[in-house]
Amino acid sequence: MSVPDWLCCIRGLSLKGNTYWYARDKLASSRIDVADFLICFDFETERFGPRLPLPFHGLVGDTVTLSSVREEQLAVLFQKFGAPVYTVEIWISSKIEPNAVSWSSLFLAVDMRPLIGVRFNNYAASFFVDEEEKLAVVLHKDRGSPGPTTRNTACIVGDNGYFKQVDLGESKQYCCFPLVSSYVPSSVQIEQPAHLNLLACTVLSNQNAVQFVLERFSEKKRV
Repeated sequence: MSVPDWLCCIRGLSLKGNTYWYARDKLASSRIDVADFLICFDFETERFGPRLPLPFHGLVGDTVTLSSVREEQLAVLFQKFGAPVYTVEIWISSKIEPNAVSWSSLFLAVDMRPLIGVRFNNYAASFFVDEEEKLAVVLHKDRGSPGPTTRNTACIVGDNGYFKQVDLGESKQYCCFPLVSSYVPSSVQIEQPAHLNLLACTVLSNQNAVQFVLERFSEKKRV
C-alpha cells in the first residue's frame, strides 16, 4: 500500500455514504503555499478518490471547515489568516461525488469587521447554513486566559455584512471546541446525557438550530 503524498488538515465530513476531508500536499521545509484540495474515501470501492478542486486557494494557517446542506451538498467555509482577514466566504457545491465536484456561485461573503478580532479557529469553526434565510451560523470559542471563563458562542452571518453573536454559555474545557452537524429532520429521538450543551455537543437540524440561536439572541436583547 503506497503512502499518500498529502495530509488531511481537518476532521472529515460524512456525506451520502462517503467521507470528505480538506487536504494539502505534505509540507516541504517551511513552505506555507502548497496545493490544497478535497479528498474523498469511497466506502464502496474502499479507496481514496482523486484530488477534487476547491473554489479558492488556502495557505497553511487559513481556516477551512466543511459542512453539509440537506445531506446532499457540501458547504465549505474559508477565512484567510493574513490580510485581508475580515472576509469569511462560504461556498456550496452544485455536484459532489467521490470522483467529481462542481461549485455554484459564492453563497456568502461576509465582512467581519463589525466584531474586530473574531477569527475562526482553523481546526474548529463548525457551521451550518440556512439557504432560505441566506445565513450561516458558525460556532466559536471566545477564549481569554485559560480557565472557567471561556465562553462558547454562535456567530450568525448573512448578506450585507449581517452579523450577530450569541453567548451559548460557559465552557470549562478550554481546548474543546463546540460542534454542530446538519441533518434532515427525523421522527427518531436521539438520547443524550442531560449535562451536554444543546448546541455545542449534539446534532440538530438546521431549522431547529437557527431557531434556537435566534431565540437566545432575542433573550439577550430583552435583558
